[in-house]
Amino acid sequence: MMLRLLAAILALVPAQALADVTARYSMGKDVLTVEVDDGGNSRLGIEGMFSLIRRDGYDYVVMIPPGGEAKVTELGALMQIMAGAMQDQKPPAGMFPEPKFALVLKGDVTVGGRAGTLWSFGPMAQPGDPKPQRAIELTMSADPALAPVGEVFRRTVMALLPQFSAIVPESSGFAPQAAELMAKGTPLRIDKKFELQSVETAEIDPKRFELPAPVISAVEFMTAMEPGGGGGGVEFNSLP
Repeated sequence: MMLRLLAAILALVPAQALADVTARYSMGKDVLTVEVDDGGNSRLGIEGMFSLIRRDGYDYVVMIPPGGEAKVTELGALMQIMAGAMQDQKPPAGMFPEPKFALVLKGDVTVGGRAGTLWSFGPMAQPGDPKPQRAIELTMSADPALAPVGEVFRRTVMALLPQFSAIVPESSGFAPQAAELMAKGTPLRIDKKFELQSVETAEIDPKRFELPAPVISAVEFMTAMEPGGGGGGVEFNSLP
């Protein structure tokens, strides 16, 4: 009897529905848009340039070269090829100083009216280093309303981390600390070049998560992105 009564009471309590979320970030003259629907599909990108689309649990990369047509491939396959290529160019051990990365709490801040926590992330200064590298500063928010957006960033960073193993040694602590940083919430601001501008919860058109072209192999994708490869070449350094 008590179990049936409890079930009846719970049935009267409205469940909190997940809402679609669209977040827009300023990146100089560009705008990075992150869209997440209530089913877990997501899209992160700059219009007319690139996007990372999660659709039905699968992740894809879409690149739009200047004057070219959109090319689509699976994110995981592309990351494997890129990781292999970077490993082939990995310098011998000991050729360069091995940095040690640090994640440092700086305090509570407010960005655009949203509360966040400021973190410093970067290589620690080494004794005798004439030109120590500057750490970047990131403001992260633990606001549950932004959590779907933060998960897109976290998932993207985790997919990219293996690419850094060729240039940042494991002993540096870069990968685990980057993962720890992204687990702290949703970015509100990164240095002074990347900042959250708006958040909307209006329903997102399902077509936003459709792939704009057939999926091709990662090898075909890489070839198409090379100058003269049919894609016109892509300036990857323009991406975040």
